[in-house]
Amino acid sequence: MSRIENGLANISRELVMAALAHLAAGRADRERVLSVFAEERDAHSWLERGHDRPKQLDTLVEFEREAARQSGRITDVSMMLVPGLLQIPAYTREIMRLGGVAPTEVEKWVRVRQARQLVLGQLDFIAVLDEGVLARPVGGSDVMANQLRAILDVAGRERTTVRVLPTGNPSIALNGSWVLMSTGPRPVVHLEHLRSGLFVFAEADVSAYEIATATVMSASLGPAESSNLIRDYLTTFAAAAKE
Repeated sequence: MSRIENGLANISRELVMAALAHLAAGRADRERVLSVFAEERDAHSWLERGHDRPKQLDTLVEFEREAARQSGRITDVSMMLVPGLLQIPAYTREIMRLGGVAPTEVEKWVRVRQARQLVLGQLDFIAVLDEGVLARPVGGSDVMANQLRAILDVAGRERTTVRVLPTGNPSIALNGSWVLMSTGPRPVVHLEHLRSGLFVFAEADVSAYEIATATVMSASLGPAESSNLIRDYLTTFAAAAKE
């Protein structure tokens, strides 16, 4: 911050947006403040592409830490992958490899993802996983068996809940994954894709995701049933790993 105050660095859009969200700034104030930035960007959300990924990651980490500081809540609805806050290193390495991350950069991202998991236990974390996430052999049977063991371990801890959306229960989550973060007076939604990510702040849009989250939760198995289903997949992968 001192570098910004002393004119040695420009203030970033990420920092401005994080501050506006934390202060629960109204629409008019957000638009007025953001008018100094590029006009083609939406006043309620912003897009950061691949080369800006570290800046966006810093913002995501800050939102997660803020939720932890406030003893808030994060709900991660994941249709394709195990959420980052639940991934074991071997699973993350395979995801990075499949995503085309340079081999020399993989371990850095693994360390970052592991460090992010320190917020668990300091906030209410709810992971809603599509059943396909459990069945998809990312990294092979041994990696998946260890990953599912880790999920079961975390699911048994205080303030962490894991629920599974069964394949037979189609829902609005078929439209994609999202993370709903309660980081202050108003929630924030994070959407992530292969080469870009989006933070959503607009009240109407966030409200739509809150409704979608409630819908997905109602279509999901309860915590105990979810754990039983995870154990079934764990048994299958563990047996395959021994072959």
